Amino acid sequence: MTTKTRTKRTGLQKAMRELGARSFMDFLTMRWFDEELARERTIVQVALPPDPTALDGGGGLIDFEVWEHLEEVIELVGVERLLSFMKARQVGLTWVIAAYCLWLAMYHQASKVLIFSQGDKEAKAFLRRIHSIYDNLPEFMREPLGTDNTSEMEFPTMSSRIEALPSTEKAGRSETVSLIVQDEADFHEHIDVNFAAMKPTIDSGGQVIQISTVDKNKPLSLFKTIWRNAKEGINGWTARFYGWEVRPGRTQEWYDRVEREASILLKCPKSSIWNRSTREPGRRRCAHHESWLRSTSMCLTACSNLVESRLQLVKTAMSGSGRSGIQAADTVLAATRLRALAGIGLCWRSSISTPGS
Repeated sequence: MTTKTRTKRTGLQKAMRELGARSFMDFLTMRWFDEELARERTIVQVALPPDPTALDGGGGLIDFEVWEHLEEVIELVGVERLLSFMKARQVGLTWVIAAYCLWLAMYHQASKVLIFSQGDKEAKAFLRRIHSIYDNLPEFMREPLGTDNTSEMEFPTMSSRIEALPSTEKAGRSETVSLIVQDEADFHEHIDVNFAAMKPTIDSGGQVIQISTVDKNKPLSLFKTIWRNAKEGINGWTARFYGWEVRPGRTQEWYDRVEREASILLKCPKSSIWNRSTREPGRRRCAHHESWLRSTSMCLTACSNLVESRLQLVKTAMSGSGRSGIQAADTVLAATRLRALAGIGLCWRSSISTPGS
């Protein structure tokens, strides 16, 4: 290789690096010729597990594809601070956000990225995605790593770092960061506490991105509340839903096959779990889900009556009825508690029963 050729290549690499650092979309879509592979590829590579049904084994590193819905995601992360994404599984959203975390920390001075996951295992898995993208970047696109372990990546030359944590009660407390990502936010046990810990970041103009499939056991979760309020335009967040159909190649035939397989596993003619995790709230639900919602509503009503009765009877006792008033309050309280427990029992039986149609 001549000096002239080497100089040209170095100049091209410098231009590509500057372009990728300036634009997240360009970072994802730029292509270059990989001499080791003897082919052109995208800068960002996605690692997929092998497919035992494929003749060639499938899987491995593949080029990053910007599907239509991912174009919207990429645009939104560039202009919106507070984002809530409700999604079906395997629609490419997690890979985009992982790449965004790396891009922000690697090319923006003093950036701090904090990732909350459901547990320690999930936090490490998310960081492995980021590391996989980093490891497979061309060398000229990388910033050197300092601290590098299963929970943290540091870029000393940029004074930036990425940290992945399980969603515990103390996670992220007193931290002010550039970006917070809540992965599978609907399944976080301590999301309420974590959200309070995120307030300094929100107040200082930092970015918060929530991504999650749906937890069917939490109809009134904080994640769903934020998402619904965002759709109504009353909390300053931006919300989007991406169902199973947004991924190219997924047809109605594909959906029907997956639903049949899920139905066999769940011993349910129509898999309500699959429906709820892949349909936007407000769409048609199966009879199983409607029954579950009705029984949950009864349970909540009974609990509300429990509280109201307790308040009224305590007021009566305090107004001069003496000990007899307190005993009466306790009697009615016990009866109301039974109503609440009956509602909970009905809700549980409905949630595990098989609908008749």
